[in-house]
Amino acid sequence: MRKIRWTSIALAVVFLAIAWPQFVAGGTRSLIAGIVFLCGAGLYVFNALRRTEGETGVPRVKVFFDDATITAQYGNGERRSISWNDLVKVGITTTDEGPTVDDVFWGLHSPEQVEVVYPSEATGAQDLLGAMQSRLEGFDNEAVIRAMGSTANERFVVWQSAAVTQC
Repeated sequence: MRKIRWTSIALAVVFLAIAWPQFVAGGTRSLIAGIVFLCGAGLYVFNALRRTEGETGVPRVKVFFDDATITAQYGNGERRSISWNDLVKVGITTTDEGPTVDDVFWGLHSPEQVEVVYPSEATGAQDLLGAMQSRLEGFDNEAVIRAMGSTANERFVVWQSAAVTQC
């Protein structure tokens, strides 16, 4: 069950109480002020209802890397790794289950199989993305953007080793 942040709900009510008279007063300045306060109320409602670590029942995942290896540490204690040298493909799988659950997953492939899978919301995922963009020649940022915008069950290849492509 989702935990509601009552402080955020209370602040949203305050913002709505300020926004409503602004709309009623009329005029451009009042309209703009009303919109600003309405957006603030929306942000507080979103914050009140959003998922937090552990609330989904799915253990959080942490990804990290060094010069030799990429590792995922799962909430159940399991660790999976792949060396940068063994990496032959990076893919993204999207599902139609979001946005209240993780629906974008990265897969790091060796020649034999997918070695590491982690959700895009994993701790450290943004840092790893930056490392892949700088280390993997031909990394397809446009494919990443398409994947992040997908709301369907799809697969995207965002990088593939030149050696694999030639086979």
